[in-house]
Amino acid sequence: MTNTPKWLPDGLSIDPESLDGGTVVESIHGFSRARHAVGHIVRVFADVTPPRPDPRVEVVARVMASRCGSDAWEVWAADARAALAALDAMGADQ
Repeated sequence: MTNTPKWLPDGLSIDPESLDGGTVVESIHGFSRARHAVGHIVRVFADVTPPRPDPRVEVVARVMASRCGSDAWEVWAADARAALAALDAMGADQ
C-alpha cells in the first residue's frame, strides 16, 4: 500500500475529528495520526493504492460482445463495469 500526500482545499481548516482517526496527517508540529494531531493540519496522506481490476468485467463484456457477434469485448467493458457495480450495490451475489 502506498501513501501519497494529497493537498486538500483550505488545508489549515481541516478538522481532525472529520477524518478517520488512523489517517496520517502532517500538522505544524510534525506527523501524527489524525486522532493525535495538534495544531492546524496542513497535509493529509490519502491511500492511493490503485484498485485491482475486477476479473468479472472481462467475462461479462465478452458475453455482451458475443451477443452482437463481435470479438471486441473491450468496447463493452464500461457497460459491463456499470452493470456489475449496480448488481454489487443491490447485493445480488448474496
